[in-house]
Amino acid sequence: MHRERLRLAAEKKWRPSLALIVAAVLGAVLVLPAAALLAILTGSPLTGADLPAAATGLPDFAGPVAIVVSVGLLGAAVIGFVFVRAITRPIEILTRRVRRLAGGDRSALMPLERYGSREISTLADASLGMADALFQRSDYVRTLAAHLTHEVKTPLTSIRGAVELMVDDDGTMTDAERSRFLSQISDDTDRLGQIVDGLRQLATADAGADGGACALDAAVAAAAARESNLVVKCCGVLPKVAMSEENAAIVFAHLFENARGVGAQIVQVDAAGPVGDVDETGFVDIVVSDDGPGVDHAHAARVFDLFYTTRRDAGGTGMGLGIVRAMMASHGGSIALRDARAERAGADALAGAVFMLRYPRA
Repeated sequence: MHRERLRLAAEKKWRPSLALIVAAVLGAVLVLPAAALLAILTGSPLTGADLPAAATGLPDFAGPVAIVVSVGLLGAAVIGFVFVRAITRPIEILTRRVRRLAGGDRSALMPLERYGSREISTLADASLGMADALFQRSDYVRTLAAHLTHEVKTPLTSIRGAVELMVDDDGTMTDAERSRFLSQISDDTDRLGQIVDGLRQLATADAGADGGACALDAAVAAAAARESNLVVKCCGVLPKVAMSEENAAIVFAHLFENARGVGAQIVQVDAAGPVGDVDETGFVDIVVSDDGPGVDHAHAARVFDLFYTTRRDAGGTGMGLGIVRAMMASHGGSIALRDARAERAGADALAGAVFMLRYPRA
């Protein structure tokens, strides 16, 4: 409906085509000099000069006028060819390409055969880049919906089964069985709550940067306050970054929760030495490490995928690191899993999982 309104609004007012505008300009370029030359040669009063009668005979000047007009026509033709090849033709190609993309044809993402001018090249790159981003967003939403359907369906099926058994009970169900079903319902309800809360945080991350800024010390402290069974250590003075304290706390909270979930007892946030310095690109690097078992190489490539978890039986949803990556990306930063022995991680990093967070400085 919105697209149709835009189309009708665009078609409501008549607008000349680019070819017509070019033709009018070329006509003016050709006619005005030719008319001025003809007026001079014929002794027109508009020129303010009276030429001798012998000089005003058109037959005597027909040859020069014809040459001028011919040269003007040739020049106009050359200019028109350049306009068509450099402007109108590339725009027509780009228009057809965009219409194919609007119809879902991903093969149209290839570069144009002819760009014509620098401005059209910039416009084409921006249009194709926007289309590619929209396709990626569509794939992301489709994948998220598929995973979410699976993740939500499982606990819902379990809850429905337990409720049906309890409703159909004819008095033969023991107290232990009833307690087990109630506990199952409670656990599955908690899991659904975790998924919903994760989706809310993911939506916050995908919404983009909020323009806030905070000192990471406060964000680490807020996240650490939720983990009573985890010791959180900060090494050095943490810098101020371009992210609100609430969002920064979400990032650290998920990292701390993951560390606790795999059995870590200590988490270290390191901004000492070179990793805490602001580099010439305007970013600061923070290392978060723990004393847990680390990440197995078989799982390292997928740790940031949504709903991918090795702790499903323990209640893991697999959304934590996906939310962290989305949050960092939306603020212009990044997160990477590093080898605990990597030189960039720093000599003081713990030997478990090591994550490198890159923040834009405030």
